[in-house]
Amino acid sequence: MTPSKAMQSFVGQRSTELSARLGPPQQKMSDGQGGEAWTHFEQRQCTTPGQVNTTVVATGNSYGNIYGNAYGARYNVNSSAYGTATTTYTTAQTHGYTASRSFFVDRDGIVYRWAWEGLSPEPSSIVRR
Repeated sequence: MTPSKAMQSFVGQRSTELSARLGPPQQKMSDGQGGEAWTHFEQRQCTTPGQVNTTVVATGNSYGNIYGNAYGARYNVNSSAYGTATTTYTTAQTHGYTASRSFFVDRDGIVYRWAWEGLSPEPSSIVRR
């Protein structure tokens, strides 16, 4: 079940069911409509993979001379080339962040809406409903 579906499953449920399954909220605030917004916070980490980049720079030269006489012609050529390659590695980076799940509970104790902030395992990084 996706996080969005799990959170949506609380809509229409009593707030006691929400507390039983998720524990008490870390924050309660007025929703401005006689109910409350309950928020649960979670510290998380995500890691971006390391990267390898290689840059190659090359230069080449070629020049020559034509010599001719009554018996024919001759072409002398000189060529040279050189190059450099530089490889850099960026290590994996781990970042910490806080994810929050908020549920809006009406004055009768029924969950009527939810919101999710922070990185989510879903394709969209911020999900709000």
